[in-house]
Amino acid sequence: MNNQLVWIHEPAIHATDEEGILRERLFGKRPDCFVAIHIDAMADSDATAREGRPVFRNVPMISIKNKGEKDFVSKPLSNDHLQIYPRAAKWWAEHKADAAKVSVRLLPGITPADVAELEALNVGDLAALADAEVPEALQPWRDLALRFRTLSKPRMRIVDGQLRAA
Repeated sequence: MNNQLVWIHEPAIHATDEEGILRERLFGKRPDCFVAIHIDAMADSDATAREGRPVFRNVPMISIKNKGEKDFVSKPLSNDHLQIYPRAAKWWAEHKADAAKVSVRLLPGITPADVAELEALNVGDLAALADAEVPEALQPWRDLALRFRTLSKPRMRIVDGQLRAA
């Protein structure tokens, strides 16, 4: 999910212990930084050995870069990171359940004119398209968006009067 990171400004952390104060006197104060918390794929060596094929798992990651620099370091997110970077932790808590929106531009065979019409109706993603009232000419795209929606929802059926997963 490393497509577009949302960078949160975190003010520099000032040292409070004797060693940190000495380090700041010698090397200067730490610069402000920008932090992005996101989900990324990480190789799962145990599952890879068990399955005999490359297996990956989704892992919360933290990316940190100093103000004014382009390069950054990413590593698995820990509880310490959440305490050190409270603004980023707050953003992550509020947005980690957000699903990535799928643009209508990704519909197979959609034309630029259809995309422009949908965007003029403020319909830019499949979820919005599935819920929108559209002109008859755009209805096939809405029908396709509804079919995509059913692929992501669990299928249920009634068995002996009980609702069960299909």
